Amino acid sequence: ASLFSGLSMKQIAKLLQIGVEHPHAKGSVLIREQEKLDRLVIVMVGSVSIQLEDTTLAQLGPGSHVGEIGFLTGNPTTATVVATSNCMALHIPYESLNNLIKKEPRLGQVLTHNISEHLAMRLTETNQRLVEFDVNTTAPLTPEPLV
Repeated sequence: ASLFSGLSMKQIAKLLQIGVEHPHAKGSVLIREQEKLDRLVIVMVGSVSIQLEDTTLAQLGPGSHVGEIGFLTGNPTTATVVATSNCMALHIPYESLNNLIKKEPRLGQVLTHNISEHLAMRLTETNQRLVEFDVNTTAPLTPEPLV
């Protein structure tokens, strides 16, 4: 589901109004792993990759969003986000988003639902990859205990 699913055009317009467009050149870092993030980032044009150390975890395109874990939990980011093409991203400051949600609780409810659904989908995909990794490798996922 899209971040905007279930929102009215008026609610989407309000979200877009509190955001700030930022161009990012190919190869530039939008978010660094372990960064204390203060914004939700929506890819409007172009593409980005989600990276953990030297491994690309996902490729995301227009309409995709990152920074949602920090928004929900306040925890530092869990991965690095790099522009894989010239792109335009909408940065929505958490503070502005929280202020909007206080004024429009229904918007907050729908947005939180959409983010939760998105994170649940990513967790399911990750779990499936772990199962496939375990089946396709002779190395155990966890070290055998020393006897």
